[in-house]
Amino acid sequence: MAVSVYSNSIKNNSVMLHIFAIADINSPKGKIVNQRLGDLGVSYEIIPAVFPTEPHPWSPLYNEKKRIQLNGYPMVKGEVGCFLAHREAWKATLSGPHDYVLIIEDDIKITRENLSKIASIPEIKEARGLITLLFSANYQLSFRRWIKHRDVQLVIPTDKAYSTMAYFISKQTAAQLLKQSESIFCPVDEFTNMESLHRIPLVHTHPFLVEHDGSTSVIGLRTKPPITTRQKLVRNYFRFIVGIKEKMVRIKTRLRLGLLGVKVETHRNHS
Repeated sequence: MAVSVYSNSIKNNSVMLHIFAIADINSPKGKIVNQRLGDLGVSYEIIPAVFPTEPHPWSPLYNEKKRIQLNGYPMVKGEVGCFLAHREAWKATLSGPHDYVLIIEDDIKITRENLSKIASIPEIKEARGLITLLFSANYQLSFRRWIKHRDVQLVIPTDKAYSTMAYFISKQTAAQLLKQSESIFCPVDEFTNMESLHRIPLVHTHPFLVEHDGSTSVIGLRTKPPITTRQKLVRNYFRFIVGIKEKMVRIKTRLRLGLLGVKVETHRNHS
């Protein structure tokens, strides 16, 4: 359940910005998040971080058999908890009064310089799916430019662009994400990249509009244990099938948006 901790809001030409921040409110990081957002004067609520207390496999939603088929090794407890916390944010989006919200993790900083730009994004009626404001560090993003609104450029990535650190979603998108994540078999940032599963086009802002604060993730160590040759063969087979599906869906998306002939650009995030 969301914890309401601040009631003010920022308005940008009658557009309301509301934020759900995933954090452990009683931890030092949670207190920093609370202070950051409070200082900005935005409307926000805290979505409590999830630390599974059940024994392995930690949640009835976690499908470890499918996970091992796709990767050869299981998820770690922190990855399951992170996914569950994002699901709580999606539930809060669906049940709340705001038609469009920004969801951030506890290691995200929003500057005053970019606040008005971020607040203008809900005005873009053509893009009410999932809009990511930052992607993972040391990852190259290839994209095609799509919509320019005021000082915000929206782009469509040509391939995967992992990140659920900061993203906008609508009620409709939240409902679709919840429906398709009743079986968890990958980290949440991998899940949001699977357009062939949830059918929600991936959209990014460029340049990115939020910053990572450099702190360590609460997920903890993500181990990749050695796997057998048979597991590798099974994994590669399923990855090949999923890859083909993803390419087909992304081509259809670019065709629908009139972007097939648009020049591909690249950007590497070094944050």
